[in-house]
Amino acid sequence: QGAKKAVVLDGTDDYFSANAFGAARVVTADTVGTFCAWVNVVDNTSTYAMISLGDWNVNEYLWFGVDSGKVKGFLYDAAATNWVIQSTTAKDLASGWHHIALVHNGTRPIIYLDGALETITDVTATTLASWISVLGGCDLTSIGCLAKSATLTYDFNGAIADVKYYNKVLTAAEILSEFN
Repeated sequence: QGAKKAVVLDGTDDYFSANAFGAARVVTADTVGTFCAWVNVVDNTSTYAMISLGDWNVNEYLWFGVDSGKVKGFLYDAAATNWVIQSTTAKDLASGWHHIALVHNGTRPIIYLDGALETITDVTATTLASWISVLGGCDLTSIGCLAKSATLTYDFNGAIADVKYYNKVLTAAEILSEFN
């Protein structure tokens, strides 16, 4: 896909598995962190999981991706939805490559799009301070779908490149540097 080396997914049952990653994050009990990646979606009206951490046997997961042109993050800890956040305004994410980032600073999750802090809506804000450490087990980590409770959903249709996780809070300047 141009100058980017990317995983290109067709939106039907294909994804990249990185299961050891999620298991390691639960063991270290991360309470802050940053996910970021470059995405190029085919359809701006669908829901796509860019990355997810989940449990095959229990309904608990964190997923980050796009939903109808809005960047979205979701954390469910096997008992309840902790939080769901999304960009307030839909963007044309099907217009080429876009850098998206989900940052949890220990207090709440925030979203960046193309190096700029997004105005977000708290769709659900039960426990905004929750992060990966609340997940009891993560034996599934997937790039390109939401993997949880013996199901795969929100298959990504497009390309994903440079997926990264930092077990620290990236600053606005660091996110902008990632974008640039």
